[in-house]
Amino acid sequence: MAPLLASCSYSSIEDGASYNHVTTVKDLFTSSFVLETGEGVVLFDAGYRSSNLESALEDRGLSLDRVTDVFLTHGHGDHVAGLELFPDARIRALEGEVELVAEESGASVTDPLSHGDIVAFGAFSVEAFSVPGHTAGNAAYLVDGVLLLG
Repeated sequence: MAPLLASCSYSSIEDGASYNHVTTVKDLFTSSFVLETGEGVVLFDAGYRSSNLESALEDRGLSLDRVTDVFLTHGHGDHVAGLELFPDARIRALEGEVELVAEESGASVTDPLSHGDIVAFGAFSVEAFSVPGHTAGNAAYLVDGVLLLG
């Protein structure tokens, strides 16, 4: 069974915990997730306080410009605030979340996704799932055997 990681929880979040090739970055009551690929760094959610994500990447010897893609679980501020750090990254979210991401962050979703889309990054692939409820375009992502929720 695939590990299940939630990016917003009132339970304890273990900063730096790794599941397969996915690493958790704790940010107050939310988390971002980092996947290093041969093509660069892929993030899942951009965090609440961008300084936490920036420090976590630097601690791993990664520069901000190595981030090629940011997949958003949804567009609330505690998941999109750090987008300002990655002006050249592709921003990916479900089509139903495009407006909320723009409202909350001022950023544009560059690569809208649909349920079932799969994006490949070398040996890794990311599959998008529509899980509406928290927001209209809420998404979960399956990557390297780990299901990421926000």
